[in-house]
This record gives sequence, structure tokens and C-alpha cells, in this order.
Amino acid sequence: MTILRFGNTTSQLTEKISNLVPRTTQLQDLFDTYPNGVRHGTTFMIGSFQGEAGSSLQINIDIHGPNFMRGQDWATGDGIGGITKILMEGRGWTSREVAAHYQSFPRNATRTSARKPNQTRTC
Repeated sequence: MTILRFGNTTSQLTEKISNLVPRTTQLQDLFDTYPNGVRHGTTFMIGSFQGEAGSSLQINIDIHGPNFMRGQDWATGDGIGGITKILMEGRGWTSREVAAHYQSFPRNATRTSARKPNQTRTC
């Protein structure tokens, strides 16, 4: 297992997590953080960062796309730029806690798919 080192600022942390932590792991953390969320195609929807059911907060979950884990809360205008903000808002963590969560992540982990949220809608 390799210990991952992250930067000192939230933007550096977000960038390194996005590049070093597998997207399936980030996706599973999103699903675990927001169990009331609904997957609709390549979009994950919840009511807000508080986690209630709804569709105001929409996050791109296309693990092959350039906008993975980016989105917006259409009710407040808050943008989402990665799993770091999602964990900080959804779990009430600081950037240091997010870094600690991923710090000992094994680089050689090979999780191929994330568990889906309880509710699924298809187009």
C-alpha cells in the first residue's frame, strides 16, 4: 500500500484526489454519502447537500467523461467541482478529514464497479 500525499489547499486536494483515487471509489463515496439520491442516466440527483430526496442538486457521474463529479445545485446556484466538496458538505468534513479518508488508499486497488443507490430511474 502506498500513502498518498495531498496538497495544502482545497483546490490542490480536489485535483489530486480526482487524479489518484479511482472514479469508482469516488462514485461509491457519493452513493454512501447520499443514500436518498437517484441515478438518472449519467446524472445523480438529490434535493440538496443535506441529502433529502429531490432533483435540485445534480452531479455528473459519467466515470469516462471530463465532467465527472461536477454539477450544480439549481436552487442555490452552488457549484460542485469534485468529491472533496461533496464529502465536505454531505459528511460535514474538513478538507483535512477528506485527505485523511483517502490518504492510505491503495493505488493498486481494482474496484470495477460501485454499488448503485437504492433507487434507480432509467430514461
